[in-house]
Amino acid sequence: MAFYYDFCFPFDFQAPLLTLIEEGMHRIIKDSLPIEMLEMVPFSASEMLSHFQEEVLSAQVLHTEDSLVKIAKIGSFLDWVQEEDDASSTCEAGVIKLKTFEKVGPFQGESVVRIWGVAASNKQELKIYLKQESFLLKRMHQQLGKEGGWFLCDGPINIFYPKGERLMHDLSLLLRDEVAKNGFPFVSGPASYVVNVLEGEDADCLCSSLLTKRAEIYRNLGLIKCAEDSIFLKPDLNDFSSGLLQTVQSSVDIQYMFCSEKQVFHECISSLQFMSKMLKILGFEFKVVLSTRKVKSSALNKLEKICIEALKKAVLALGEHEVVEKFHPHFQGAKIEFKVKDLLGRDWATGFMQVGLNEKQDGILLARSTLGSKERFIALLLEKYNELPFLLQDKSIKVLALDDAVLGYAYEVLGRVQSEGIRSEIESLKMTQNDNLQKRLLEKNLFLLIVGSEEKNNATVKVRVSGAEHPEILPLDELILRLKRYKELE
Repeated sequence: MAFYYDFCFPFDFQAPLLTLIEEGMHRIIKDSLPIEMLEMVPFSASEMLSHFQEEVLSAQVLHTEDSLVKIAKIGSFLDWVQEEDDASSTCEAGVIKLKTFEKVGPFQGESVVRIWGVAASNKQELKIYLKQESFLLKRMHQQLGKEGGWFLCDGPINIFYPKGERLMHDLSLLLRDEVAKNGFPFVSGPASYVVNVLEGEDADCLCSSLLTKRAEIYRNLGLIKCAEDSIFLKPDLNDFSSGLLQTVQSSVDIQYMFCSEKQVFHECISSLQFMSKMLKILGFEFKVVLSTRKVKSSALNKLEKICIEALKKAVLALGEHEVVEKFHPHFQGAKIEFKVKDLLGRDWATGFMQVGLNEKQDGILLARSTLGSKERFIALLLEKYNELPFLLQDKSIKVLALDDAVLGYAYEVLGRVQSEGIRSEIESLKMTQNDNLQKRLLEKNLFLLIVGSEEKNNATVKVRVSGAEHPEILPLDELILRLKRYKELE
């Protein structure tokens, strides 16, 4: 397994020091020192870590959503254990190898150095893991983005090349179309979209107070349902290792709506089904995390109780997916997050929905994001597909109408294809049956759907597939079924 640890050094850390640290770790393993596991509330854990001069961990543990945390104590060394581990002695660590380090920014005036390593039960397993890791590194979004000319990850700052900007634009268009079909028209708000994530907010929890204020602006203008694009900034982010999965700047789609108490369950289940559908369309499995305010049930107000009950019922109605319940200290009401795994198996928040943010009793506010951070979602897409999924490829589908008389039927074919969420467009009507010209078009598209008078009369389409030697004549309904299957098999 891979691991890292953050250290504060009062000097400039250099690579030769890795060898010295690794030798010290081997001695600790050999000495079979006992591991004492301590369970405590985050505040107490933070105080204890600070006492043992683990200031970075002390600050991090305060922001956990867990009501209890585990601290491992080995002599005078402490660590926050975030995964299940029942080890009782350091000899169970097997073998370790420290690989590299990186500077992840300042903390309280000192430079933080993150040291990366891997551990295994024996040398043979370590060799196997290092080979697998070498393969995975080639498929991580940082490497794919650079090789594909989409973007460059330079610490927490990410530079999108023109090709990457097109990708972001295409993802936004796909999202806008689907959100609008779901009843949330996009608007341009009267205030700046660039805001800071408030101090103390969870990295994956956008400011509840901000969402409430934005929603109230639109409601005062008579908009009960609407959507907008926002940019959220976290300027103090100094984690240089996460690329697009955690960035200083995140582009997020936000949808707002107000509903009555009687409507809240219906709107919750409708939103969850829509958000689930979008993740499935793009090929992702996910788990659902339900967060509620960390107080006794008796301390919840009437609005919160209604929202929590409605959201829990909606999650159960969604079915089929793993559901995790957590507490959250930063907002009223209840919140849902859709968590997706990256290539290394880490969970990342994508879409989310917060219900009951408003304190007023004249309607329940539902604020949601379908995919969450678009930058993060692009990283997840690249790691899943090793390129772009069919829905977002530049090479998509072109419908060729061979003359004006078949234009209406050509648009019918286009409409059927687009209704499946597949990018497609009609080529110029000046196209003829020139075979060389069609071959050149196939170099830029996966499919050519050719419509002439014969196809119109028979409700068929001549399909030319990139890489296939001969075209195929298909009924329109059969074509749509095949495109559906193609999309599902990605």
